[in-house]
Amino acid sequence: MDQNSTTAMRKPAYQRQTIPRDEALVRQMVPAIRDATLKLYQICTCSSRERGEIRPASATDEEYFLALADLFRCYRWLAGVADTDNLESKERYGRSTMEALREGIEVVERIIPFTEPRSSHPWIRESVRDAMNFGMQALTNCVRDAPSVQCIIWPDFFEAIGSLIILEEDKLLNYVCAVIMNCLTDDRLHQIVDRGYAARIFERISVFEAREDSLVAFDAVFDLSSHLLQCSLVAERDYDLLPLTARASILDMLNTSFTTHATGEPFQESVIPTFWFGKLAEEFKNNCTCLLRLREHTPIPDEECDLVLKALNLLGNITASDQLRRSFCTDKALLDEVIGIFVAVDETGRRGENLFTPITKMVNIKPQELVTPSRGLKSQLLRLLANLVYENPEFEQRARETNIFTRLKDNTTIDYRNPYVQQWAILTIRNLHFSGLLEEVRREQEAALFQQSTTQPGLAHSVDGDIMGERKWQGSLAPHRMRGFQHSETVEALDLHTSFSEPRSRPGPSTNSHVKQHGSSRREHKSTKGQRRPSKSTKADQETQTLSPPPPPPPPPPLSANPLEEQDSCSA
Repeated sequence: MDQNSTTAMRKPAYQRQTIPRDEALVRQMVPAIRDATLKLYQICTCSSRERGEIRPASATDEEYFLALADLFRCYRWLAGVADTDNLESKERYGRSTMEALREGIEVVERIIPFTEPRSSHPWIRESVRDAMNFGMQALTNCVRDAPSVQCIIWPDFFEAIGSLIILEEDKLLNYVCAVIMNCLTDDRLHQIVDRGYAARIFERISVFEAREDSLVAFDAVFDLSSHLLQCSLVAERDYDLLPLTARASILDMLNTSFTTHATGEPFQESVIPTFWFGKLAEEFKNNCTCLLRLREHTPIPDEECDLVLKALNLLGNITASDQLRRSFCTDKALLDEVIGIFVAVDETGRRGENLFTPITKMVNIKPQELVTPSRGLKSQLLRLLANLVYENPEFEQRARETNIFTRLKDNTTIDYRNPYVQQWAILTIRNLHFSGLLEEVRREQEAALFQQSTTQPGLAHSVDGDIMGERKWQGSLAPHRMRGFQHSETVEALDLHTSFSEPRSRPGPSTNSHVKQHGSSRREHKSTKGQRRPSKSTKADQETQTLSPPPPPPPPPPLSANPLEEQDSCSA
């Protein structure tokens, strides 16, 4: 009889059991399953091995992980259902689970190469994955609301985290993070970061982005990540070592945290720690020249450009706050790079037909250009420039010396490739106190509007580049709000049109000087298409914009003293 026939006739040493929902029966099953697990473990580890040596997986390995999974299922049910309030029992289950988990990881290290975990056979990976998943669920039930159990299992569990993460099993990572979240303290959080586990977690998060069920299926991963972002070492050491997709995921999470912050409350360090501000500015300054590649269509997404666009969007959101803009008030290099890349983009559009070339007529816009990464780039750059120079005489003078007033004036017209560029250019002109240029633009706009109203009455108020039904009227008077152009399929157009009254003399009392552009977030995004939203107006709205259609707007409410409360107002 050959070896294959012998293997086929071999009686399995263990077969998967059905775990009943009866406490007495489960307790009776545990000793037998534990003994079977121990015997199979001894067989799987009987041969000596050198460190890093990998052997082929066998049927005995599979049977061992089946028995281990059943043991963890019993502990999971006992700790989560039968003995939820029995601390002594949960401590016992926690110790037993952790001991069995260490043994399971030892067997895993013999059959799965951690340098290439995906190279192992799928049939053994499924058994390993199920056993580890059940083990994490059992530990979660043991440590929940049980500080004494957490102290017992944490040292050994912390050493096992790296082996569990490196298996690259998505659901397993979520269960590992669930255990961590139940045991989390400041000291343990810093232990995780110091060991380098945070970087591995962020690398996996970038993979989850493409999954529609990512928020529900990996909620523990995202919850832990929000805590990891509070550690300065992640920004100082890990961030630059991560791949571009992982860094983009971090910026998405930071943007989500910022845009969902309650605007009526003062800014708190927990929203976005200020040590991230310098990293955002550095990301933009070091890599912004890559944005020039967006002038041409590319079938493959440019990950570097996507990362810089996210940094630009988040910088625009942060600098919209008087309280937070002070963090950038001395960063002359950031101001120079913003001006430099704006000039380069504008000049590239002038030299020939490309995605940076302005389109002033709706008939010339192509539908595919509505979803290109370059759409709205100049609007974003001017938005950040207007925010940086607002009530900053040193920055204002530095910007004026670059002689960009001609380019600003040229961008005060409709450009369907850059919605709202007209308003952001005028806001920049106001903040730079180009009084003569502001008056010249006002006369030209009045003449253009008069000509439109006499020749094409229906187009008299289409002055903001709104196309294809993107305009959303939100009541008789509403401050405008924009989504991040790289995150949303449509952009909410401005409901108010620009007026040209001269700004108040500077410096004056600080108000919220900029429109805060909310970036659509994967985790928090809810479509508002076709819905009406309540809105409010501010003094700054009235001084910067007027509602074109009659009747005249009602008087605005008083301007809030809180700089974060009126996020949607323009510069005064």
